Parts: sequence; structure tokens; C-alpha cells
Amino acid sequence: LRNFRKARNGEHGDINYANATELIGGKHLKQLLYQTDATTPNSTPAYTLADLMPQKMIDTGYRAFISSPTDLTAFTNAKEIISVDFTKNNQARAVAFATRTSDSVYNHTKHIC
Repeated sequence: LRNFRKARNGEHGDINYANATELIGGKHLKQLLYQTDATTPNSTPAYTLADLMPQKMIDTGYRAFISSPTDLTAFTNAKEIISVDFTKNNQARAVAFATRTSDSVYNHTKHIC
């Protein structure tokens, strides 16, 4: 159903990195993703998945883009999901993917990966 909706809305297929948020200019992933925390208004959580995520590659020819599939929290046991695509010549060459769950490891029953 998820893939059907994406295909129907023209969102299925290659990622258009021109529309994605790029990690550049000293902006940290944590600053971009956590504007506020629901438990403490107007603050950033002390420790987040963003603290664990790589934000650049050793090779300087790569660009990093936030590519988090935020809809997965609606039908998996993930409470938080972050992914970053590392591209070269506008082609994804590496991806960092992290999830935060409670009480069990990340699990899904859909063919989404």
C-alpha cells in the first residue's frame, strides 16, 4: 500500500536530491532535525539518533542529504528513524540508516527496503 501510494503520487523511483536537505556549511544534523522536543518545549533532546549518524564521508567528493523515511514510524515499531544518503555525481553511493525503538529491536513485516 505504501509503494502504491508513492507510485500514484509520483514519489516512487529515484530521489531528486535537488529537493532534499543537504548537510553543508557547518549545519549539524541534530540542528536540522530537532527544532523542538515534545516533552520539553523549545529544546533539543540531550542525546538523539542524530548524534550517532555520520554527516560526511572521508572522501571530499561526496555530498550528504537527509533522506529519512519518516512515514515508517506509522507502521513499524520504530519510534524515530533517520537516514542520510551520501552521493557522488548525484548518485547515492552509501546510506546511513538508524532507528530508535522501545522494548524490542527494529522489525517490520513489509517489503520496504
